[in-house]
Amino acid sequence: MNESVELWERQPKESNPRWEAFQAYRDMPIGKRSLATVCKTLGKAMSSVAKWSKEDNWQARIEAYDRYLDAQATARRIEGIADMNKRHIDVAEKILEKAADGLKYIDPEDIRPSDVAKLVDTAAKLERLARGDATEVVETREGESVVQAVQFYMPDNGRDGDSSGQGD
Repeated sequence: MNESVELWERQPKESNPRWEAFQAYRDMPIGKRSLATVCKTLGKAMSSVAKWSKEDNWQARIEAYDRYLDAQATARRIEGIADMNKRHIDVAEKILEKAADGLKYIDPEDIRPSDVAKLVDTAAKLERLARGDATEVVETREGESVVQAVQFYMPDNGRDGDSSGQGD
């Protein structure tokens, strides 16, 4: 069976000393890799390590390994963001459900339309944000940003902005 191996893995016919040296080099932190450190760590001659590095194409192997690690980290980051977004969506949905249920038990005289609008707006923004949707639309005109606000129509029942100036 002709099994393919990745460049950063042990290559067919790679001797134990060459593999050990490459592993030491590969496993050093990015930006800190050096043949001198491999020599010092393993007690090998620089001439041998430099020869192995060139013959076994360590630079291409390291570049492939670093790309592999980056792809793995990116995949974990994307998965984490997706998990976080799912949790946020679940929470936003529960908040909206609880708010809707709670509104049934609030005496209409005890809540202002602006409070209802704020609750709905906050929960809806949380859900939209978690789903990757825009929470606001910003329009730019001649270098100035203009926010296009979402507006709710709430009938005036006299409790908001009364003429005595004691409203919100």
